[in-house]
Amino acid sequence: MVSNVGAQYCVYEDSGSLVESINRIYPLMDCILILLNYDPWCGAGNIQSSFETYKKVKDIPDPDNKIMLISQHWKTEAIQRNFGKEVLHQKGIKWTFIVDDDELFNENELKYAIEYLKTTTAGVVLVHQQIYWKSMDYCIANLSNSSPTFVLSDNSIAWFHYCRNAKVVGTWETISPEFIVSHHLSYVRTDQQLLRKIETFSHGNESRTDGLETKKIWEDWLNNIWYKWTPDMENLHPNPDGRKSFSKAIKTIDSKYQLNKPVKENIDITENKPEVNLLSYEETQFVKYKSYESQISRWYEGQRRFIKEWMLDIPKDFRILDIACGEGVGLKYFREFEYSSLYGVEFEKEKAELASKYGYPIYSIDMHDLKEFNDSFFDVVYSSHTLEHSYDPHKAVTEIRRILKPSGQFIVVLPFPDNGPGDAHCGKFKLGTDLNDGGVIVKEFFHRHGFTIADSKMDNYREPEIWLKLVKV
Repeated sequence: MVSNVGAQYCVYEDSGSLVESINRIYPLMDCILILLNYDPWCGAGNIQSSFETYKKVKDIPDPDNKIMLISQHWKTEAIQRNFGKEVLHQKGIKWTFIVDDDELFNENELKYAIEYLKTTTAGVVLVHQQIYWKSMDYCIANLSNSSPTFVLSDNSIAWFHYCRNAKVVGTWETISPEFIVSHHLSYVRTDQQLLRKIETFSHGNESRTDGLETKKIWEDWLNNIWYKWTPDMENLHPNPDGRKSFSKAIKTIDSKYQLNKPVKENIDITENKPEVNLLSYEETQFVKYKSYESQISRWYEGQRRFIKEWMLDIPKDFRILDIACGEGVGLKYFREFEYSSLYGVEFEKEKAELASKYGYPIYSIDMHDLKEFNDSFFDVVYSSHTLEHSYDPHKAVTEIRRILKPSGQFIVVLPFPDNGPGDAHCGKFKLGTDLNDGGVIVKEFFHRHGFTIADSKMDNYREPEIWLKLVKV
């Protein structure tokens, strides 16, 4: 069944309202795709600011596993938006909800819009915006022109050609502001925050046909309007050709369009993430989908084939951890190839006991918590068909990186594209292996977690797989 709506955020530096924006729409989305640009579209980048945004996103509670984060550099806003649409299209999501980190929506109005999308024949649906000014206490008296807000994910039908300007094969429609309005906090910023926005967003260095310098226009607007603003001032828009489109700022309480207060539990980011129900997780992994690799010839032969082809260049005395080693098939072949310093981790106790017969120390512990091992303990960590079963790949990979020595190797095999059941392969959505994108997203996942990609390969002996040789940096 085709999903209906997935949200797309293009983010560089959080404006301060990203978390609230996501929490307001979370219950109504099939997916929330956050495209984190580690360099801005315009101006000089600040990797620390981008990293702070990344940390903030990772701390957002995601009980339904809806949030998907991709970080790379997109040169323009249009390229970034079209990339996100294609990702959602590949996931089978019909509509892309274009929402910026400083846009807030009322849940009841968004519900109406989603129902509207089920019957429209348009390829792009526009929504009017209420622009807030200086703080949430003031807003522009008139609504702004409507902008593309719901766009068909298929780039062959609708696509962005400049900034947030879209083209469509077919028709456009606009939802009346009587039913939905975007509450846009674009100008709810300190002076310093606004200067930073001007330096980095798409319009920061655009060329003009009238010969005026964009930088000079911004300087004049800052000095004559922004810094000097009083409530009786009129014609506030930065663009000299469109000053009247921001007629004046009024008190928000006097506006026809009010932003509802968010439900407290939806936006309380001081809470810890919901605890994983480990009993349910263990029942799924160790009862419902329990299997033995040693009983399936292509699987145990495939593991020997992999070790022989990709790992025999590793020195025999290196300290190697086989994480989620199962009943010890990998350990058996490491012993055959005369490796001397092997360790195994296997959460399921019965399999851990079976693995111990190969003479290596086996730890029956959760791969998300490897406190039994000191920092920088292993030369190599080997993970074959493991991380797709992780309930929190971020936590598992962070632990694996901790126990690896500097420049240590993390050897990973994953099903790719991963068509396994979502409850068993619950980690695939965070890893990005559910998408047949050539490995772009999963490689970016490991890059964000402190690894470089030394080598990669697609293989099809056991099932479609991606092989990754990662190095800790």
